[in-house]
Amino acid sequence: TNYLWSTSDTVSSVTVTPGSSQTYSVYLNNQSYCWEIATVDISVYDDAQAGFWPDMSNQNDGDTILFVNTSTNAANYFWDFGDSATSAEKNPRHLYTGEGTKTVMLIASNPCSADTFYMTLTIVGENEYEISGFKFQVYPNPSNGKFNVTINSPLTARHSQIQIYNVLGEK
Repeated sequence: TNYLWSTSDTVSSVTVTPGSSQTYSVYLNNQSYCWEIATVDISVYDDAQAGFWPDMSNQNDGDTILFVNTSTNAANYFWDFGDSATSAEKNPRHLYTGEGTKTVMLIASNPCSADTFYMTLTIVGENEYEISGFKFQVYPNPSNGKFNVTINSPLTARHSQIQIYNVLGEK
C-alpha cells in the first residue's frame, strides 16, 4: 500500500530516463511496520554502429583475409562472407576459394540495437582483390542545424567532396 522510490516518488511505478546505467530501489509495504526493499537495474546502451575493413597486407595465414572490425558499442557480431560461410568472431579470417564478386555483411549488435554494414570484394586471382563500397552516417537526424558526418571507408580518399541537402532540397 506504500511505496518510496530512490527517486523520491511514492507511486507504485515510476518512469525514468537515465543517461547512464543505474540502479533504482523501492521500499514497499502492505502492512504497518512491515517494509521490504526491491531494486531495479536499468542498463543504458548506445546504438551499435557496424563497420570493418579487410586487411590483405599480412598474408602469414596463406591467402586468408583478416576482417578488422571497427564497430562501436557492439557486443555481438555476425559475419556473412558472401560465399555461404559465416562467423561470430570479432575479427575473423576468411579464405575465398574462387574468383568473383563477394558481398561481405557484418551485423554488429548489443542488447538494444543492431546495425549492418556491407562491402563488396572482387577476388580477381591469387592474392589480388578489389574493394568497393563505403558507409557514411549523418547524425543526429533530425538535427537543429548542427550534425556530425562519419565516413567509414577502407579506401584512401584522394579527392572527396561532400554535399548535404535538407529535406527541401536546399544545399
